[in-house]
Amino acid sequence: MLNDVKNFLIKHLHREATCILAFSGGPDSTALLELMLRLGYRPHLAHVDHRWRPESTDEAKELESRYDLPFHLHTLEPMHGPNLEDRSRQMRLQFFQKLYKQLNADAIVFGHHQGDQAETTLKRLLEGATLTSLGAMRKISSLHGMRLLRPLLDTPKKELTTKATAIDDPTNRDVRYLRARMREEILPSLEGQFGKGLSSSLSRISLYSQELADYLDRKISPHLPSDLTSFALPDLDPFELTYLLKTVCRNLELTPSATQMEQMVSICQKGVSGKRVEIGKKTFVLKKNHVEIKDSL
Repeated sequence: MLNDVKNFLIKHLHREATCILAFSGGPDSTALLELMLRLGYRPHLAHVDHRWRPESTDEAKELESRYDLPFHLHTLEPMHGPNLEDRSRQMRLQFFQKLYKQLNADAIVFGHHQGDQAETTLKRLLEGATLTSLGAMRKISSLHGMRLLRPLLDTPKKELTTKATAIDDPTNRDVRYLRARMREEILPSLEGQFGKGLSSSLSRISLYSQELADYLDRKISPHLPSDLTSFALPDLDPFELTYLLKTVCRNLELTPSATQMEQMVSICQKGVSGKRVEIGKKTFVLKKNHVEIKDSL
């Protein structure tokens, strides 16, 4: 069972390494934990109690007593209002970052599977993401100094089994939340229209997007400036130039809109000097064959 997952773990994570498993106690992370234990891994378990349900605190205590493993519990203050999912995600990330640094961990492992990848890809597609942004999650990636591993990412959810009693979190099916609507309504409806196998198709689109991004990374690598305050513009195809400027923005932790990107590329192509485009706290001064990046006033 899951030989590819086993081979991935053995290849990318030494058994003696300090690793963290993002552990919700649900069927996916529980199945991954059981597989890791069978392979000889003893991960630190990082559990976030969102306190969205009254019983979640007791469930966290039960999980802590179930396994003879280091258990790190982070309890969030109840949150309300808009963007609840995004704000909770940021709080989880901050907890993982702090724990990762504290343990000097080698990697943090997530139980995301093929269905999660399909949901993310479809969400980005409907939001108008660029072709290179449809890659969604990668099996190996890095974020804020953390190495992230997702060994189940190619695995259909139906192949994940667990012998333990997993937590059944009804908020995962609560269609007030976007992720739950994707899982419970949108994807099943689309599969009803287009047939089964939609998750596999969306995951394949994600892989194609990652391959395109990897190709462009290699293409622009010789032109990527080390100095992010001033650099010469290479003679690139507009598609490649767009990717270069987006990469520069990402390295500056800026998130340009599609309109801002189109504006910058258009100015560069026309060779107009002295035009300015403000993105976040930075101003891009576009000159002929040259870009200067300054702090916005």
